Amino acid sequence: MRVDGADLVLHDDAGAVQARWPLRDADGRPGVPIAICRLQPRQSYAVVVGGWHELWEISTDPAAPAIFDGLVHDYRMGEAIARPGYLGLRRIRLLQPWTAAWADGRVPWLLGAEAGAGSDAAVLHLDVRRVVGRLPWAPDGGWPAIAGRRFAWGSGPAP
Repeated sequence: MRVDGADLVLHDDAGAVQARWPLRDADGRPGVPIAICRLQPRQSYAVVVGGWHELWEISTDPAAPAIFDGLVHDYRMGEAIARPGYLGLRRIRLLQPWTAAWADGRVPWLLGAEAGAGSDAAVLHLDVRRVVGRLPWAPDGGWPAIAGRRFAWGSGPAP
């Protein structure tokens, strides 16, 4: 996965283009990715674009479930307009644009530094597509660096 001009492009191992997405948010504004996180167990990528109030999750799983945008009457009965999940772009709304992101492929969430959020990091759960919590920044914590800082987890050192 890499940026090619004004597009985000997915290449296979041989270098052939598998898919191409214009780097434009839901309102048509262009952007530049600040983080592309590979989520191996989910078989997807999370893409964070600077200044946007959304991030993308793009599934590379051929068996990925359909993506439902907008209103859904009953997804179990297929009473909605769906797009294919495989190589489909799932938009996740953010309250604030993110300035940095960190992913641990073992869990279905991302940590994000929100623009203007001060001392907290957002915990975004990818399955529910919402921020489900906040973690305080801690300069001497054990989490991987995000924007030059580290996270503390609980009362002891981070795993």
